[in-house]
Amino acid sequence: MPADAPRPPAAHFKLGRPIATWTYTDAAGDVLGHVLRFDVAGGEKVFRPLVFMRRTTREARAEWRWESWPTPRPLYGLRELAERPAAPVVITEGEKACDAARTLLLSAVVITSPNGSKSAAKSDWSMLRGRDVVIWPDADAAGFSYARAVARLVREAGATSVAVAMPPAGVTSGWDAADALAES
Repeated sequence: MPADAPRPPAAHFKLGRPIATWTYTDAAGDVLGHVLRFDVAGGEKVFRPLVFMRRTTREARAEWRWESWPTPRPLYGLRELAERPAAPVVITEGEKACDAARTLLLSAVVITSPNGSKSAAKSDWSMLRGRDVVIWPDADAAGFSYARAVARLVREAGATSVAVAMPPAGVTSGWDAADALAES
């Protein structure tokens, strides 16, 4: 993103103000974009990426757009991966769970991919070459599917070891690192 880029919009044109914002950076800490969470009527949560970009290469003007990065997409936590090259890596499903796991697992670098459980293959996992990886899935079908996909992708990227941590018995459907932190 250029140094003279305007500030991102404070609100979505239909969804209003977000209740949470996660900033994605590159390995040097430069901003690549954001993922924002909105709570809408009926208790539904909606996530929207916000990226500074041109829609096409012929377009002269770059601007903030409510769309995701082109593939391969960056991981949330690239700076942390670069700063701690020997630390084990934990992968969660989603930014909220990622931030919670960072509080719980201080010896590990905790990361996630953008755009939910069905988009793992759209991310660039190459930074995990030579790393020991543990995947912490959400306790539901989508979480287990994400864990299987990520395990395959990080093996293909050259991770040294890959394991999937199973949620504790008896937890509610969807239980994740954020729930573990709330219970601690």
